[in-house]
Amino acid sequence: MTRTRLAALLLGSALVGGLAFRGGAGVATAGDDAPTGAAAPTFTLDVAPLVASHCASCHGKASPAGGLDLTAFVDEAHALASAKVWRRVADRVARGEMPPKDAAKPPQAALDRLRAWVDRAVPPPPPPRPGDPGRVTLRRLTKAEYHATIRDLLAVDETSSPGFPSDDVGYGFDRIGDVLSLPPLLLEKYLSAAERIS
Repeated sequence: MTRTRLAALLLGSALVGGLAFRGGAGVATAGDDAPTGAAAPTFTLDVAPLVASHCASCHGKASPAGGLDLTAFVDEAHALASAKVWRRVADRVARGEMPPKDAAKPPQAALDRLRAWVDRAVPPPPPPRPGDPGRVTLRRLTKAEYHATIRDLLAVDETSSPGFPSDDVGYGFDRIGDVLSLPPLLLEKYLSAAERIS
C-alpha cells in the first residue's frame, strides 16, 4: 500500500468515524413456512375449498361479517389483486382469532396451507416511505477516538497529538456531532499525522 493511499485511509477514518456492515444471515424469505415435502399450496386447490367449507357461512355474499366477502374471490389473480385482505386473513388465522371459538375449526394442516399460500404468493406490503430525516451531520472522530482507531487498525501507538487542537465541547460533552467542527487547521494536522504514520 502506498503512502498516499494509507494517508487517505487514515484521513477518511478520522472524518467519518466508522463503517456499518450488513449481513444476510438469518434473513427469512417468503415461503419459509411452507410445508416441506409437499407441493406448494395454491388458491384453487387449498384456499378456495377452505373458504367454501369454513368461512362462507360468516364471510359470504348474504351478510358478510365485517364487510368481508371471501367468496367473491373466484381465482388466484382476483385474490392477489386484494393482497391486503389476504395478509389480514393470514394474520387473524395465525393469532387464532379466525375461525371464531364457537365455529367448527378446520384441520390445522388446512390453516397452515392457507398461511403458506399467503406467504408464498401474496406480495408483501410496500415498506413505509421514510419521512424527511432533516439535516444529517457528518460526525468526525474526537482526538481520543482517532488515536484508538490508529492503534486498533495499524497497531501504532499514536498517543501524542502534535498540534491537534482540543475538541469543542457542547452541553458538557465533546462527542456531539454538531459541535465537532473541522477547521482548516485540524484538517492540516490530520494530513500531516497521516503522512507521518504511513
